[in-house]
Amino acid sequence: MNWWTNATSQAFEDKTKCFVDQYNKYTIKGPKNENVNVNGEMTLPENLADNAGIKMAFRSWQSRFQSDPKGNKVANFKLPGLDKYTPEQLFFISYGRLWCTKMTPESLVDLVNHNNHSPPQWRINGAAQNSPDFAKAFKCKASAPMNPNKKCEVW
Repeated sequence: MNWWTNATSQAFEDKTKCFVDQYNKYTIKGPKNENVNVNGEMTLPENLADNAGIKMAFRSWQSRFQSDPKGNKVANFKLPGLDKYTPEQLFFISYGRLWCTKMTPESLVDLVNHNNHSPPQWRINGAAQNSPDFAKAFKCKASAPMNPNKKCEVW
């Protein structure tokens, strides 16, 4: 049963096309050093989840952090050597570490051809490029690689 109106369905299709086009342009290096494109259509559901997830996780973290900025209820300590980063930057660094991995070119090509998840590099950078919060935290200039003018968003 389709409970969306035609207008709602069309708006969703228009917004998701942005993600398909964006992720279709991402590449990984194959075993012969050739560029292999991510399949933005196949990875769309997971890309939507990654992008919306990081947006909502940041907002939730920010709300909690701002409710107790001095760390009276929840310790907001930084590890030694990380004090040059703002709390907002550390949030995104932590997200990036979540997908930190090393894969052989053969494994990456297999992932791109058979898995509905984007390669880890693009799970991180794709979501970060679409995040105004990331751009603000790292003071990325407009049109910079990590702050493109065109950002994809569904919700």
